Amino acid sequence: MSNTLQLSHTSDFSDANNNVRPTEDATGGLIPAYTVVDWSFAVQLTNQQALSFGINNLAGARYFTKRTAEYPGPGILPGTGRSMYLGVRVAF
Repeated sequence: MSNTLQLSHTSDFSDANNNVRPTEDATGGLIPAYTVVDWSFAVQLTNQQALSFGINNLAGARYFTKRTAEYPGPGILPGTGRSMYLGVRVAF
């Protein structure tokens, strides 16, 4: 059995051109700091069967990681919201 909690923090950083002020089309400017917490749990049922479960972005943080002038832009690309997964492994 495993139980994992992962915290990932990224501090403020600027775009590729080192712009701090946001541009009107949102393609440039500072990207604010964000913190994401992920949790996962796995259990080995038998030698051939296992279950896993997890929640990514457990706290539902709203953040963005990139500014772009390309597809699907222009603008900011939002970070992934809260998501869950369930896995089953069976070996033959």
